[in-house]
Amino acid sequence: MVQKNIPQGTKTHNESSRGQLHNMLENDLEAITQQLTAFAMEQQNNERGSQALLPQKAQKERFEQHIREGLQHVEQRMQHGATAVLAALKQYAIMHPEINMEAIQNDFFEISMFFSQFSGNKEDFTNRMQQEMTLQEICNMSDETLEALYQAAKSIYEQKRYEDAVDAFVFLTTINETRYPFWFALGNALYFCKNFDAACRAYTMAAELNPTDSTCLIFMSKCYEELCDFNNAVRVLDQALTVIEDIHGDNNLKDAVRAERMRLAQHKTKEYIKK
Repeated sequence: MVQKNIPQGTKTHNESSRGQLHNMLENDLEAITQQLTAFAMEQQNNERGSQALLPQKAQKERFEQHIREGLQHVEQRMQHGATAVLAALKQYAIMHPEINMEAIQNDFFEISMFFSQFSGNKEDFTNRMQQEMTLQEICNMSDETLEALYQAAKSIYEQKRYEDAVDAFVFLTTINETRYPFWFALGNALYFCKNFDAACRAYTMAAELNPTDSTCLIFMSKCYEELCDFNNAVRVLDQALTVIEDIHGDNNLKDAVRAERMRLAQHKTKEYIKK
């Protein structure tokens, strides 16, 4: 799977992603844990009705523990992603002396200050998020630094260090969630980690940010096939065909996607017959 260069021009903001980030900035870790716990308990009780397997207090404690561990895991992966990107960048800079490492280190200092001072400046940060500012913009990270970090993350991926690449691209999507190449690359790394559900979510974000590119839809179809979800595999290939016909007009690609769609449709029919 080929990585994409960061496109130049106007930035595209995704409303759902923006809303999630804004909501997280409005709450501290414990508040987020409580909100997710309440939601999880409500969902479970709706599914099971009055026949809940555990008393409510035990349910609450169990969910809180799982969610707290999950959030801590995300934080650890963010930290590991930053460390992995910086280590790769130092190697990348040896081959590319034009990279301004001093400027990059200064930008990283701003990011670290953001996280260290977050609880005390939460209102200021949420106001900036309401103005549709990315973390990159809030911390004044330059596009040159972001591009260098992206190239470093790509080098991790190209070395087939896919777990490290996932963390690296999670870190980049947190800094600027509006960049299509970050989500596309994250999807690729997740695919090779065999985390197909998460890869589909990353490719979905990529497709929303760049609806004129059929590649992420084609790759998403492969993820759905791995999950034996042939309905969605065919559905996203239909979307890819629409993009190809409307935007690209590439007959060779169109024929290849149609052939793939026919193959998956046959699997879909076989699965239906089995049921």
